[in-house]
Amino acid sequence: MTAEKKDSGESERLAVIDDVKQVLDRAGSLNDAAPRILEVVCEYLGWDVGVLSMVDPSGKSLSRVGSWQRGADQDGDVPTAATAALQGMLGTIGFPIREGNQVLGTIELYSRDAKRPDDSMISTLEGVGAAVAEFVQRKDGTDDEVGEGGGDYRTIVEALPVVTYSAVADEGMRTLFVSPQIKRLLGISPAEWRKDPTLRLKSINAADRDRVMADYRRARSSGEPVTIEYRMQSRDGRTVWVRETAVVQQDSSGRPEVIQGLIVDITDWRQGEQNDAYRAYHDELTGLPNGPMFEEFIEQVLLRAERHNLAVATLTLNLDDFQLVNTSLGHDGGDELLRQVATRLRDAAQEADLVARQEGDEFLLLLAGRERGNGGSMRSSTDNALLVAEAESSRIQEALQDPFMVDDNEFYVSASIGISIFPLDAENAEDLLQHAHEAMRKSKKTGPGGYVLFSKDADDPVRGLSFTTKLRKAVERKDWVLHYHPIVDLEAQDTVGVEALLRWRDSNGELVPPGEFILAAEDMGLIEAVGDWVVDEICRQSRSWREDGLELDMSINLSPRQLWQPSVVDRITSTLRSSRIDPETIVIEIPEAAAMADPERTRRVLQQFRDNGLKVAIDDFGKALSSIRRLKDLPVDILKVDQSFVRKLPGDDDAATMARAIIQLGHSLGMVPLAEGIDSEEQREFLVGENCPLGQGYLFAKPMSAEDIRARCLNEEGGDESDDGDEVEEPARPVKGKDGKGESGKVA
Repeated sequence: MTAEKKDSGESERLAVIDDVKQVLDRAGSLNDAAPRILEVVCEYLGWDVGVLSMVDPSGKSLSRVGSWQRGADQDGDVPTAATAALQGMLGTIGFPIREGNQVLGTIELYSRDAKRPDDSMISTLEGVGAAVAEFVQRKDGTDDEVGEGGGDYRTIVEALPVVTYSAVADEGMRTLFVSPQIKRLLGISPAEWRKDPTLRLKSINAADRDRVMADYRRARSSGEPVTIEYRMQSRDGRTVWVRETAVVQQDSSGRPEVIQGLIVDITDWRQGEQNDAYRAYHDELTGLPNGPMFEEFIEQVLLRAERHNLAVATLTLNLDDFQLVNTSLGHDGGDELLRQVATRLRDAAQEADLVARQEGDEFLLLLAGRERGNGGSMRSSTDNALLVAEAESSRIQEALQDPFMVDDNEFYVSASIGISIFPLDAENAEDLLQHAHEAMRKSKKTGPGGYVLFSKDADDPVRGLSFTTKLRKAVERKDWVLHYHPIVDLEAQDTVGVEALLRWRDSNGELVPPGEFILAAEDMGLIEAVGDWVVDEICRQSRSWREDGLELDMSINLSPRQLWQPSVVDRITSTLRSSRIDPETIVIEIPEAAAMADPERTRRVLQQFRDNGLKVAIDDFGKALSSIRRLKDLPVDILKVDQSFVRKLPGDDDAATMARAIIQLGHSLGMVPLAEGIDSEEQREFLVGENCPLGQGYLFAKPMSAEDIRARCLNEEGGDESDDGDEVEEPARPVKGKDGKGESGKVA
């Protein structure tokens, strides 16, 4: 919904409430005002009958104050909750009129059509109810329409055609009160519902349970009302669709205390009106969402993306030469092929939040709100969206390569894809879709089965198109280079090992840092091949150094996706054995975040590495304090102190405390502490004083080539002499990754 439409709807709602207030201001009593109030409300909301009832003087029942019916004798039979269905009223809602926690009366609305109560309706009825309540309070003491005390809450709510409840505002949500309508809704008596606090959770459909409980938690946390639609299971096995509105009441200190809610049965609407809504927003042939649904969804997505500084990718896909298929198969065969294409698109589109059929042989995909990288900038978010969109396009093209079977005949289909990125290419939904369509047409001109990124520059019609192609060719040609970052004994300052760091040497001879291609390689399914090359290369280099008399431990980094590959241990250990490399000289490094994401699964994989003789290191340790208690269960040899602490040493007391604690923790668990990012002699001296034996950093050396490592180690041993005036060749400056570290995505 556009901001203009939203503002217009709010203005209309306020105008209705203002009309109601004017009616009340002119009225001598609520009886006089009720028919006109109900007419205003029903006309605005589109309902056919309205009934206003208030608590009678006894406070034990409701008395009708007035009613209104569309196009009928106002003195005719007015529906009630019990007779509504018999009178052909398919839609019904009851809404309490409150003064604080006190119920003064109700507004009931009936419709000949099944209608869905929405947020706008509830907001309008709240405003109308507040105006009526204010009028009643002004009249209190001189007008006996309501009577003293405002009535008994439980008696009033039991007259409403909805389930009302109150519950403790905690995770258990123990029921304090539930109205008798729960029996009609689920076949469970109020007494049973109150007695068994687990019934609420058990009655929610398993597929909806997590979502509903998450909405409850958000309501308790924010204090804001929440409206949820979900499925419940009745005692006789029926699935009941409900719409629940819950309000959290807070205690005097602002903590959530009680949840009060209304639950409306909307099953009839779901079974009737939903079919019409489904047809309005879904393609009849393929069952996919249609163009109108895609356009509405993208409007909402762009609003969210703008608020949270996110990028959004839109893909337009058009089948190549589909008219030839129709000519060959006929329209029925063409329709069957489109259905199969739709199914394959759904399965292949791993990143898409929505896949839709626009019309004919054209489809739309939306990749909503690609998160910012660790750099936190819109540029990093846009770059990520580009990479994910290209990877998604590649997966789709690969999925379409297999033949389709129609009438026992094989048919091959390709598609041209256009990609447009918000806010890089457009700032609104209309332009974003138009630009994706233009890019798709350009893709068709370049040949079938390709994709093109939209460009505002006519001289660059395929901006960025070559990135994934280059990356694929790099994998084929193995255009990789390893640099090695020395690991030193902090006291003696001798090199005892190296950490292997991956670079991509592009066609211009420039070295591309891993932060610019590792995520893309993962998304494109290339990371396994890259990782295999790294292991092969360190084995080759280890043999070469060994021939020179150098015995160095070598560390390689595994990304989270590599760590979870089923065959990762077998592939690495098999390569080491065939290369006759001692596994005890190889260290597998994994980031702390990956290790703690699934500790038990991580433990099993790391134990397999340990069982095969390899060492294990936890990288970047200290970023997630909650993971310390889990560390003792992991088979780890080396604990690397994150450089965010080291770089602040020794002057920052908090950093010093953290570094000291991590070093002590490592020793107590039988691990060797290793400090990253050492840039000054003062930092080295502090770490030596804290009994940290190993370290890395620019104080000792930057990442360097294998030949320079050889020269450095031989110099340390007093071997080959080198010119004191020559510096070891190193990268021009440290590579800054997306997390702000010196390296990011160090090794595939």
